Amino acid sequence: MIFVSHDSTRRLARVAGALGLALASAGLGIASEGCLLINENHCALNQGSCPEGLVCDECAVANNGCVAEAPQGVCAFNGTDSGTTSPATMDATTQDQTTQGPVTTEDQPTDPTTETTTETTTDTPTETTGVPSCDPESPKDGCGEPGAPYCVAADQCGQCSELDSKSCSDIDSGTPACDADSGFCVECTTSDLAACSNPNEAICNPYTLECAPCFEHDQCASMACNIESGMCFPGQEDKIIWVHNRENCAVEDGSEENPYCSLADAFSQKALPQQSITFKVLDGGEMYPQSDSLSIVGDYIVAIVNGEPGGDPMPRFRTTDSENSALLVQDGAVVFIDGLRFDGNPQAIAQPMIAISDGGTQLFIDRSELMNNSSLAWVNGGDLTVRRSSIHDNEEGVLVTSGKLTLENTFFAHNGTPNVTEGMPPGANKYAPLRVNGAGVVEVTYTTFVANGSLFASVLDCIGVNNVDNSRVRNSVLIGKTPLEQNGLNMGCGSVIDPETNLQIAYPQMLSQVNLSDVFAGDPVDGIYRALDGGELMGLATRNMDDPFMDYDGDARPLENDAADYAGADLP
Repeated sequence: MIFVSHDSTRRLARVAGALGLALASAGLGIASEGCLLINENHCALNQGSCPEGLVCDECAVANNGCVAEAPQGVCAFNGTDSGTTSPATMDATTQDQTTQGPVTTEDQPTDPTTETTTETTTDTPTETTGVPSCDPESPKDGCGEPGAPYCVAADQCGQCSELDSKSCSDIDSGTPACDADSGFCVECTTSDLAACSNPNEAICNPYTLECAPCFEHDQCASMACNIESGMCFPGQEDKIIWVHNRENCAVEDGSEENPYCSLADAFSQKALPQQSITFKVLDGGEMYPQSDSLSIVGDYIVAIVNGEPGGDPMPRFRTTDSENSALLVQDGAVVFIDGLRFDGNPQAIAQPMIAISDGGTQLFIDRSELMNNSSLAWVNGGDLTVRRSSIHDNEEGVLVTSGKLTLENTFFAHNGTPNVTEGMPPGANKYAPLRVNGAGVVEVTYTTFVANGSLFASVLDCIGVNNVDNSRVRNSVLIGKTPLEQNGLNMGCGSVIDPETNLQIAYPQMLSQVNLSDVFAGDPVDGIYRALDGGELMGLATRNMDDPFMDYDGDARPLENDAADYAGADLP
């Protein structure tokens, strides 16, 4: 799979830094029933010790006196000699409380970069003098509490949505948008794309709040993203063709009012080589599925997406031709599918439901369901990428003889016909669920395999593979009948499966013999096994920077490199 690299750590560093400093701040001294209390952690009492990049200011209250820049007055502490007799930093055993009086309880700023002084009073007067804790003309100074990072009014900290005299762009031109959820100024939001003027980074990544290439179809107005290039498909009316199989197809021109009945007919009438085009398909129900085989051969750039509002229901793709593949993609075609249901297609593995061949050919399947088919796919050159989908209850699986199969955030369950006799092979079917051969490559991340069966293995079969070093299974769940993977004959799959980040459970006979209550929550629905909150999958996976931002449902995964995460396709 091809993803454009994103620098997703910038915003996290900004937010985490602000919160961390705010939480670390503490007052040097406060008045409590006439007694002076001393903060023993203040840098002035610890040889001027501060974190790298900060210096000690005897007069500062926040952050144990550690500030970004030393003030010009006498309170700056150089680590050896303070050069001052400020009452705020005198040892509690020697300070004359009678002459100095208690320190005031005036609110103090929490931002360690703000220069402040601690005012004192006599025992009698109650009025205090001193600088305001923050000035709205300098919104970044003087605040930093969680949920209140900016000075929004005199002595008042708040969120970016509460800014009055200043805007986010005034604070920092690099973060001109206000994120109402966090309260911070960010590069962009899904509703504020002013900073995203670069056509190559025209959407706002909702997980990092940074301008980025598109990587999900619903990020685009056309509801189609060229995941290969990161550019949205054109949104012009003549570049979007509607398809809806129905009872009366007497009038059809591809408009939303008069859609084509057959996707195959629409493609033959409207698609042109090297020109991006989107087909929006509406569901015809059980009576009117898409029943014609579709061949996309040549340098076409095609998106086939769910045209239903909200993506529900999924349009059905159920062909009646058992001799030809339901979907053939070859000779350099680039095809994107989002939100379709391939259900009940009759093709056998020799001519599978989906066939991909020839170098440069690419097929991306997103948020779809592949179920109850006689076979799934044969990748014989080119690349097949399946993301955030459910593949379940198919007779045969995926065969990769050359080219590459990528699985992300996908459920792969109940495929094949498992044997239920202990000591017998995992299943009766040849190629379910996943077989790689010859120069084929598989890259599997955050995918859940449960209760699949094939003749030689219940997860992955690597008989005859000669490119095993380029395959990898990580951050996934592998549960099946023994053996989970094939290790015999030529080069087996053992080195493909990361031993540290996958959950592997092998059972000798039936899935019911395994207690999965510590792994999954509730019973599966449509092959989807939900992760148990706090269960065995928690913390097992290790995130890489190129991993997806979300899980099967779109819930955000941790963004930090090497962060611990839930294995499998689902977050609780």
